[in-house]
Amino acid sequence: MTKYVLWKATSGGPLDPFEVGSTLETLGIESEAKQLKGGEFIIQCESQEQTKEILAVTALQDGTKVRATTHPTLNGCKCIVRCPAIKNRNEADILDRLKQEGVVGVQGMGRNGTFLLTLAVNTPPLTIKIGALRVPTAPFVPRPLLCKQCFVYGHTNKVCRNRPACQICGKYHDQKQCRKRPTCRNCEGGHLPTSRLCPVWTQEMAINETIVTKRISGKEAREEYKRTNPDYITPPKLDTMARKGPSPSVKERTPKRMKPEPSKRPVKPKPKPKPEPRLEASIDLTDDNTTEDPEAQEKDFTRKAIADYKVALEAIYGSSDDSDTDMGDISVKTPAVQKKKKTKASK
Repeated sequence: MTKYVLWKATSGGPLDPFEVGSTLETLGIESEAKQLKGGEFIIQCESQEQTKEILAVTALQDGTKVRATTHPTLNGCKCIVRCPAIKNRNEADILDRLKQEGVVGVQGMGRNGTFLLTLAVNTPPLTIKIGALRVPTAPFVPRPLLCKQCFVYGHTNKVCRNRPACQICGKYHDQKQCRKRPTCRNCEGGHLPTSRLCPVWTQEMAINETIVTKRISGKEAREEYKRTNPDYITPPKLDTMARKGPSPSVKERTPKRMKPEPSKRPVKPKPKPKPEPRLEASIDLTDDNTTEDPEAQEKDFTRKAIADYKVALEAIYGSSDDSDTDMGDISVKTPAVQKKKKTKASK
């Protein structure tokens, strides 16, 4: 049964509580109503007929148009069941088979057959029938919210506006360089803020359990816990950041590493390498076959020159039977002399 109906102005402004009350009196409904921060009203219904009448309202007595809808979270509940017999089944298959029990959502929690069920009723039943089994249920209490930036309970790092702190000691420095003993920022105990031994974690879990069981807001549950527990631990006061926008990324939080300064010791100059001695190549132009007599060397040189000159003349003018050049004689006839001899022979 739909127990909570939400009235919201279509223009977006807050609703007048007098007009809301007069509209409910006109319908003959004496129901409790609660106004939210945005100006909307939550109306609690006692029967299904009242729910239909309140959902059919489109305007108040003064003509203000409203949109009536069922509350997205207060009209349902969540519970946990443990049934190892269905641990290998698909979530969609389990949801299809449990629709007759009022289940509208199934989510697996581990491999031991634990499931989180979402029901379309205000309070979860003590047991639920899963096939031929009757399985007991347990209320689902969400874990407290712990910020991963300032490590304080009550919000997440997406909406945090506090300075990034060290998880180990709680001071404002880089966590990688911390060598101190663990100190919780919430209770100043000798443990990390993520530990379940922290009394603040137990305190926040008790407040969440009150929200689930009594179906009240978080503010009301905290005020009730303060009245019944005089040893309530107040959250620590933190230094807010003087900026707007999302929380800084991990790269922005980590300080840049400074380069080491160069040493101031005097540097000795390296000794210059000594030049290697140049090696001059010695070429021996002497011929082993030559004799030591200078006259014989001159004749031998002349004989070789004449032979080379003869080869050159034969290549130019052709070979002749009568040789005008004597290899033993040093005198050599020029081509002009040979030409005169040819003309005389022709005559």
